[in-house]
Amino acid sequence: MKIGIIGSEATRGIFLFNSIGTTLYKTDILSYQTTCISNVKPPIKKGIDLTSLSAWDRKMIENNLYKVWMQRLKDFSPSVVIFDFVSDVMYSSIPYAGSEITKNPIILKHFKNDLADQASIHLNEETFFSSWLAAAELLIKTAKEICPKALIVLHSAQLLNTYVDKEGIPRKVRNNDYETKNGLLARINIEAERLADITIKSDPLKFHGQELHPWGIGVAKYETKYNTHMLGVLANKLLEHKFGEIE
Repeated sequence: MKIGIIGSEATRGIFLFNSIGTTLYKTDILSYQTTCISNVKPPIKKGIDLTSLSAWDRKMIENNLYKVWMQRLKDFSPSVVIFDFVSDVMYSSIPYAGSEITKNPIILKHFKNDLADQASIHLNEETFFSSWLAAAELLIKTAKEICPKALIVLHSAQLLNTYVDKEGIPRKVRNNDYETKNGLLARINIEAERLADITIKSDPLKFHGQELHPWGIGVAKYETKYNTHMLGVLANKLLEHKFGEIE
């Protein structure tokens, strides 16, 4: 089964750090660490030489500049498209060359000298939420038009504020705006459930981050057992959708 991912490390990790997942599913990162608002804005018109960048950086920047996730979706033609909206609260959208791009570290390290204005385009939660909702509706509508037979899945992820250290002891993640961002993400996920065919989620208090995570400690880098658990939740949801409720 082919699964396309439009989201963050929260969803990518479910498949990447799971040997069963890599056996059963073929995945492609269609859009990564990019806000919905950036994804649905028009592509920039001027060409930029990206040949000196790493393949990963180039892939992310191409999407932000040229909005190529739609072509990637069409080419990959997955049976399932999984969305998460972690990047929408971790980052912001900023203007660039008549469009909007995502203010994340990979973008900034290559474009910081070109971005005279790095201020977020949204000044408060309500203006952000209304813009996000319009963008999310358009994003999912477009995905359905490109792949009308694909199942739209929401990964209703929440941010972490704890991690397990090398000794297995839970510790706090130091993040000053954790509560604000997690509250906003919870609000987003409630609305996003309406747009998806099925939703996968779990009690975030049951899981932590992991100091030994290959990507380090972060608010969306879950411990290994979360990935295994969520892969099982996804499999059950897919079976229920195809065959009815599983007793």
